[in-house]
Parts: sequence; structure tokens; C-alpha cells
Amino acid sequence: MTTAKIADVAVTTAKIADTAVTTAKLADLAVTNAKLGADSVTTDKIAAGAVETSDITDTAVTTGKIADLAVTSAKLAADAVTTGKIAAGAVENSDLADNAVTTSKIATGAVETSGITDTAVSSAKIADLAVTNAKLAADAVTADKIAAGAVGTSDIAAGAVTSVTIDSSAVTEAKIADNAITIAKIVNGAVTTVKLADGAVTSAKIFNGTIVNADISATAAIAASKIDTSSLNADMVDGYHAAQFVKVPTLESNPFGNPNQIAQLRWYEAAQDETSFTVGSNPTGGVAFDGANIWVTNYGSANVTKLAAATGVEVPGSPYSVGSNPKGVAFDGPTSGWSTRVQTTSPS
Repeated sequence: MTTAKIADVAVTTAKIADTAVTTAKLADLAVTNAKLGADSVTTDKIAAGAVETSDITDTAVTTGKIADLAVTSAKLAADAVTTGKIAAGAVENSDLADNAVTTSKIATGAVETSGITDTAVSSAKIADLAVTNAKLAADAVTADKIAAGAVGTSDIAAGAVTSVTIDSSAVTEAKIADNAITIAKIVNGAVTTVKLADGAVTSAKIFNGTIVNADISATAAIAASKIDTSSLNADMVDGYHAAQFVKVPTLESNPFGNPNQIAQLRWYEAAQDETSFTVGSNPTGGVAFDGANIWVTNYGSANVTKLAAATGVEVPGSPYSVGSNPKGVAFDGPTSGWSTRVQTTSPS
């Protein structure tokens, strides 16, 4: 039976025996997509390199279809690997090119302490005002870290400046506020004579009973107005103007009392040495003591010399002229001295 004997469309599926249609029986391109059954094209039916890009539908190549290590760098298109394609922790240091990680590539807060190499943060890397108090470790700011003049008054805590932190001689007069130095601040014995201003020690500043006899200069010349007469008696005065200090009985209470009598004056104990003092010519007349001074009549020079009893020095204004041949001298107590003259009838 030849081909001519078979009518068109006469050979049905039922007429063809199983496995009767061999490769040779198939015309080129005769097997179309419609002729292929579902899942009929298996891996062994596809020739090596036969599946081209155009033969693969979009999203047809799933993860399961790609062999391990099959996707090489050459297989990846430019910008094909997005963030979503990289597994967490997949990018290691060896994967990064030098200088590949720029500022824009680093997420905010992504750089932790462990990510920073020791001494990697230099001054240039720290933004101005970035180092706050919380960033400084305890005792981190040493003396050499503080610029000269950088610590202002507002930077010093109350009570922070102690004695040990103040340099010797650093506290000058200009640094001390008025009335800042109280009694408690002054060391015992620190106020010497040279530290006291003239007139600084007033009566109110002297403690009662502080001034003893040794504190009073021999030339102090204490005025009578400075002496409390209520506590004096005759044994405390030397006779000079004694009437100003000693309470003398009145004539009413004592008929023998006389406020102006010479007996009120008390003599100093005379020195027992042989000291001589220069007076006038021929002092053979007389000597008197008024309580502070020695009066000597000078017969030959017709005058009276007045010497300070304490020193023997002639006082200013002496000698005093009294007329010729003065012979005797007496002192009446309060104010006057009297001298008698030979061959005259009146005293001087």
C-alpha cells in the first residue's frame, strides 16, 4: 500500500501503532508547541545549548533551576545585585574594594565601637562641639589638655578651688574682695608692726589689760587727761602737778590741809653716781626740784638753769635771767619758781 492509496486524513491516531512514528517519520518543524504534551520535553530531550534567552519566559528561572556557583560575576548585569539580593552578613571585608565604603553607604548609627580601630578617630574626624560631657571619661581632661585661659569663672564649681590647688603667692591684693579676710583667716602672730597702718590701732581694738608698763615708751609723754584720777593715790605720782591727781583734804575736813602746799610733790629717788651736769657760772646759790625738772641758781651769771631731771639735759628756754647775784631758789607747787638775790630787797 503506497501513499497514493491512503486517503487524506485517513490515518487516525487509532490507526498508528505505539512507537510507530520515528524521528525519520517526522518532517522538519512538524512538531509544534501544540503537538507537545504537558511536561513532554524532559532534560534529556533538550540538546546542550539549545535553550536560548528568548526560549525562557520571564521569571521562569527560579532559585531551584540555578546550580550552585552557576551565577558568576560575568553572569550579573550592571546594578543587578540590589540590597534586597544580598543576604544578611553576606558581604565580608574581602568582598569590599579599597575605599568602596563611602559616607553615603554607611547607615546612621551603623558604626559601633567594635567597628573602629584603636586611635582611628583623629582630631580632624571629630566635629566641632561633638565631644560633650557625657562623651568624656572620668579624669580624661588632664592639665595638659586645657588651653591657657580656657577655664572661666563659670567653669569652676563652688568650693572647687582648695588650698592645695592655689599656687604659692598666687593670691594678690587685687584678688581679695573687701572684708574677705576675717579673724579666722589670720594666723596667730601674722600681724606685725609693719602690717599696721598709722592710727589703725584705736582704743576699741585694744583688749582690756593688754598694755603693760613695758609697752609704754619712756618718752611717751602721757597727758594728764589720759589718766583716770579716781584710781590714783599719792604713791602713784611723782610730785609733778600732783594736785591734779591726788585727792587732798579740804580746810573744812582737815584744818592742816593745803592743796597748794609743796609737800604734795614727791621726789624721785636720786641717782647715787657722780654724774655732773653743766649749768651757769658759780652755781653756789641753791637747787630746787619741781617734780620734773631741776632748777639751779647761778650766782656768777645772774640766771637760773633748768635741767630735765630724767636726763640732765637743759630744757629749751633755759637759762632764765633773774637779776644779779641770785642766791636761793624755791618752788611753790603749781606754777612758779622763786629766787632770792643778794643785796636786793625783792625776789625774782
